[in-house]
Amino acid sequence: MIDIELFFNQYRAHAGYASDKQMAKALGLSTAYLCDIKKGRRRLSDALALTMAKPLNLDPGELLLQMRVTYAAQAEEKLAWKRIMLQWQKHKDA
Repeated sequence: MIDIELFFNQYRAHAGYASDKQMAKALGLSTAYLCDIKKGRRRLSDALALTMAKPLNLDPGELLLQMRVTYAAQAEEKLAWKRIMLQWQKHKDA
């Protein structure tokens, strides 16, 4: 799972933005929309996540899988995504 708020905070620190407002503007978002994503009221899009992941040197596949686990609504769905992520990690490490 990924902590979306922490992900944004890491990106902000890495990019050197002084505020969420500055970061939101650079990402093409309103400050309110950014806040909604960070608080879980809206979902982070795959495209934006991948844009943010690149300078942080995060694996795009792993990030997208972690997002699926985070955003899964049902326990069964969350468990299925976790299993897929674990299988992917084993394959990646092999």
